[in-house]
Amino acid sequence: MFAEKYEIISKLGEGSDGVVHRCRKKRSGLEYAVKSFMFDDEHIPQIRTNFVLVKGLAHRNIIQYEALYLDLQKHACWLVMELFDAPSLARLTLTSELQLK
Repeated sequence: MFAEKYEIISKLGEGSDGVVHRCRKKRSGLEYAVKSFMFDDEHIPQIRTNFVLVKGLAHRNIIQYEALYLDLQKHACWLVMELFDAPSLARLTLTSELQLK
């Protein structure tokens, strides 16, 4: 399970469908971002398919996926991905709009 392999360090952000935290892999000490969210049973195939598709992509402009953990009883998901330490897109957009004005 996620908590056995990773520890949460801090909250990075929150959106309509989940929360993103900075986390550390216990074994290696490497830091990642993890998005946690709740899901309905009918979404399980889509979550797994999307993970496999994105994990197979390799490009400097695409965040790399590290791992996917599903708790089928609690309907909870943890998507571990490369940590991109930069302002959120919402903050960048707001800053750009203010600069334009």
